[in-house]
Amino acid sequence: MKKHITDLRNALYNHDLTVASEDDSPAFPAMWTLSHPYFTLPMTIAFYNVNDIRIVPLHESFGCYLMEQPEISLYFTKTNRHSWQRDLAVFIQTLMQYIHSIEAERDKAIQRDI
Repeated sequence: MKKHITDLRNALYNHDLTVASEDDSPAFPAMWTLSHPYFTLPMTIAFYNVNDIRIVPLHESFGCYLMEQPEISLYFTKTNRHSWQRDLAVFIQTLMQYIHSIEAERDKAIQRDI
């Protein structure tokens, strides 16, 4: 699954999202706090890193989700590279739409307060 983590990090980077902080301690869930140069609100990606027996390292996680909107999630497909790339693209697109909508709401609230 290490390739999935690398692919995810690269896809985020390609959309100007960077991992501002990373918690890879043996905790549930492992987390990445994301930042963007033009968005004000930090977002947190949490990883599914617990199996039936133990907490696993980040690179052995089997998926992730956005903590602020858990429905935005991604499963780390093992068997089909094509479906993995498609699922990753959908995850990033959905994440960006969510971020843009949150920022637009924040901007409207600021304009109302002015």
